[in-house]
Amino acid sequence: MCSKYPDAHFADIFPLVGIKGHDGPEEEWVWKGRIVLGGHNIRSATREKVALFEQTSSCPSTMQAARACIAHSFMCEDGVCLQTDCLKAYAQSDFDGPRTYVRLPRKWWPPEWAGMKDPVCLLLKNLYGHPRAGNGWERHLTGIVEKHGFVAVPEWPSVFYNEDLDVMLVVYVDDLLGSGRDTDVRKALKALRADVEFDEPEVVNKYLGCRHSFEEKGDVKTCVFNMISYCQTACNEFADERGHKFKSAPTPYAPELPRGQVEELEAQPGVYADSCAHHLMKLLYAARQAKLEVIVAITRLASKITKWWANCDRKLVRLFDFLNTNSNWCTLRFGVGQMGICLVTQVSPPKVHLVGILN
Repeated sequence: MCSKYPDAHFADIFPLVGIKGHDGPEEEWVWKGRIVLGGHNIRSATREKVALFEQTSSCPSTMQAARACIAHSFMCEDGVCLQTDCLKAYAQSDFDGPRTYVRLPRKWWPPEWAGMKDPVCLLLKNLYGHPRAGNGWERHLTGIVEKHGFVAVPEWPSVFYNEDLDVMLVVYVDDLLGSGRDTDVRKALKALRADVEFDEPEVVNKYLGCRHSFEEKGDVKTCVFNMISYCQTACNEFADERGHKFKSAPTPYAPELPRGQVEELEAQPGVYADSCAHHLMKLLYAARQAKLEVIVAITRLASKITKWWANCDRKLVRLFDFLNTNSNWCTLRFGVGQMGICLVTQVSPPKVHLVGILN
């Protein structure tokens, strides 16, 4: 094999099992398995490690794009925002990288392989784990989307618009959001389904860890972005790490201490030094989705993760105490009416932010 294809690459594949929705309540967990290619250990025919950096990146859509998609549905008569997941997404697209052979786990060997020393299979489809798989799937899906009348929105990755149907499409890897008039969105997705396998579309509910619910009162349409269960799970995980007992906290900021006490605390290593980045990044995602008022507290602490002291522990504990006290307020409301667009943050009292005026 190596003499026939000297430029070929070789890699191992293996199963990977995970829990979808692990950040939510256990009754909503869904166990999922997929076959993954070990992209960290791709070898050449001479057994040297291969680095594939060119044309490996993909450009998924942003959080703002998803919310713009929901806003677009609000501005359409009989508007709706539907979501769906592509099935076995990467494997729907052909692998077009360097000739690559993969080794299967021995338990997967068919009987006719018995006695073979090092059998391999030619990689034909994109698999998770290969550096080029994400880019290959993105190009595959983009081609299909454009074939069905969508045009990429300039300077906004993975966002498309079909002018004939007035339908907006947002792609995040294998998650699709479509917005517009109900009949037109379903028509556009039905056309796409001829070339892409995906689940039956439904009104957006849980998308990228954030729960969405919709309300309509008079001429005002509202979407509630809910991160309550996510924040509660984050708080429970923090408490379980070191047996922390939560206290009531009116703000996310720890009280100021005399300079001498601060210097004493900053001379002691923090007990959360190894896990602070994990906790803070989890909270930052929730804050960006629905808890805007804690972003400053999180980012200030995030600047300390490389030099984490006992005083940082104190501030981290206070932040989690505040979130646990106010976990039921981890929501953000987005509304559209005749007068304009506004955001309402769930603090006490609620704050209303006018985003724009509709002509």
